[in-house]
Amino acid sequence: MYTNETIYTENDAREYNIALWRHRRGMGLVMFLVALQMVLTIGLIVLEYLYQTNNNYISLLLGAPLFCGGFFALMTYIKIKLERKRLQIIYHGKDPVFIYEIDNNIVEHNVTTGGNTIYEYSHIYKIVESKNLLILMIKGSIVLSIKKNGFTQGSWKDCKEFISQKCKECKEKGSHS
Repeated sequence: MYTNETIYTENDAREYNIALWRHRRGMGLVMFLVALQMVLTIGLIVLEYLYQTNNNYISLLLGAPLFCGGFFALMTYIKIKLERKRLQIIYHGKDPVFIYEIDNNIVEHNVTTGGNTIYEYSHIYKIVESKNLLILMIKGSIVLSIKKNGFTQGSWKDCKEFISQKCKECKEKGSHS
């Protein structure tokens, strides 16, 4: 059995949002934008060379990635602030405290509100790891952010392996039924 105590802070919300952005759309989108940027820049350079024009399209094109990067950074900032405001309303301005017991199921004890929730491994569809968090993505748009340094019983590496194995076993059972 693994036990973890997580105090969910604003820094955790920031790390969680950035990790999910990278996981869900980040790297594919970045690679696509870089490739598109290269094709457009080469095309404009060739056109300007062929027609001997002095248009400022290249400077506009080179500014586009800065605009996109700024836009994504702003959207992440807004999402983090909204998440923080939501948590402040729910938990009356306090950082929520969760205790996770990970064994046959994952039991989440919400220390701040006193509620308990049980999650089955068959509902976990992705495990995302960030610098300080183990993020479990669960069907129904539920996400558990478990701090790596919050383990009071077991280690985060062993726990991640345990959860991965349990999820794999559930998928194998499901494919044989």
